[in-house]
Amino acid sequence: MKKTISFCMLLIIFCNVAFSQVGINADNSNPDNSAMLDVKSTAKGILFPRMTTSQRLAVISPAEGLLVYDTDLGAYHYYHAGAWLPVTTGSTGWQLTGNSGLNQATNFIGTIDNSPLVFRVNNGVSGKIEPVSWGGNTSIGYNSLFSNNTGCSNVAMGAGSLYSNTTASNLVAIGDSALFYNGSAPSYSSGGFNNTAVGSKALHFNGSGSYTSGFSNNTAVGFNALYSNTWGENNTAVGSRALYANLGTFNTAHGASALYANTSGYQNTANGAFSLSSNTTGWSNTAQGFWSLSQNSEGYYNTANGSMALYLNTTGFSNTATGAWALVNNTGSSNTANGSSALFRNTSGYSNVAMGAGSLYSNTTASNLVAIGDSALYYNGSGPVYFYGGFNNTAIGSKALFYNGSGSGTSGASHNTAVGYKALYSNTFGENNTAVGSRALYANLGINNTANGSSALTANTSGSHNTAHGAFALSSNTTGSNNTAAEMPH
Repeated sequence: MKKTISFCMLLIIFCNVAFSQVGINADNSNPDNSAMLDVKSTAKGILFPRMTTSQRLAVISPAEGLLVYDTDLGAYHYYHAGAWLPVTTGSTGWQLTGNSGLNQATNFIGTIDNSPLVFRVNNGVSGKIEPVSWGGNTSIGYNSLFSNNTGCSNVAMGAGSLYSNTTASNLVAIGDSALFYNGSAPSYSSGGFNNTAVGSKALHFNGSGSYTSGFSNNTAVGFNALYSNTWGENNTAVGSRALYANLGTFNTAHGASALYANTSGYQNTANGAFSLSSNTTGWSNTAQGFWSLSQNSEGYYNTANGSMALYLNTTGFSNTATGAWALVNNTGSSNTANGSSALFRNTSGYSNVAMGAGSLYSNTTASNLVAIGDSALYYNGSGPVYFYGGFNNTAIGSKALFYNGSGSGTSGASHNTAVGYKALYSNTFGENNTAVGSRALYANLGINNTANGSSALTANTSGSHNTAHGAFALSSNTTGSNNTAAEMPH
């Protein structure tokens, strides 16, 4: 008791001498001029108030800067701006050079209350992870989801991704400036929902037009995919620049630059690099294969399946091409080609059917033709001075009517029917002939002949108005006309 009183008296006297400064030491040195309290020791320390977490939180009206030691957490805490904050050290704080010995149950970067976690670069928001009660949005990248207000459940990864979005929800943007303008239309009231953009500047201008709704349910995967889309909806683009200029609806493009130039065209399906790449306003087209229907601009109801199929078709409609290079030069309508290079040279010809590799290969303008079999009607319409003719022919069988229309005549070579292998094979300008049977009317150049049977009238050249029924009937006839043979000679 006496020692305590004596110490207090000495302390009071010392304080007066030190001009109200306090120095506690064992060497009788004066306190530092900058300190109100200067404690000096080489063997002992200072003990601040020690308490549990609950006791710390129960302190009444803590002063700004109040310091205590939390025994539950094993760390000093100070009071600042209405909250207790931990005093971090090299052993308790995250280090700029890396950390070790972490326990994932207790060591983490994040919040322990119902507040978003925010990241900054150059003091600009560059990432934000929100709890569900705040909207459940996740953004990573400088200025990503920058303008978001009430939109919820959005994911933005990449600088400027979903930059302009304010109220739209359920969006996914991965890539710099992906869905950048979504929801920025001046009269915007609804729309811009359920879009997914993966790729640099994918769906960049989505929802930036003067529309009050739409531009929803779009999916873009690839660099600049659906880049210019402002109000189109229910579109799917997978591939670099797929559906780049799109304004239409219900389009599907899979492949680099597929449906690239499409503007208002709708219900188109393109699968393959550059397929339907020039289409602008055409609708209900289906293209599958490299460059298929690539030049189509306004045509509609076309189906192309195969590399370069219907490649040059621009305005033709209701064409079906299956096979590489089928109908590659077509501009006509209502043609059906099934087989590699079928109707290869067809331009304005219409209502033709070609089934088989090379069938109707050379046809350009003739119409209402049917060729079934490889190279059937192969040369039809290819004569050097050919003006018109080669119409209304039907060929069923490999190389049937193979040379039809390939001569130097300016007309003819029409209304022929050939059924069988190489039936009417050499016919160039003959017309109104009917051949049913393998090699029937094989060498024919005449007109109005009818041959029914294998090799019937097979050698006929200029002979006309002949009728042969039976295998090899009139098989040696060349120039004779008006003959009728009803059975095979013995």
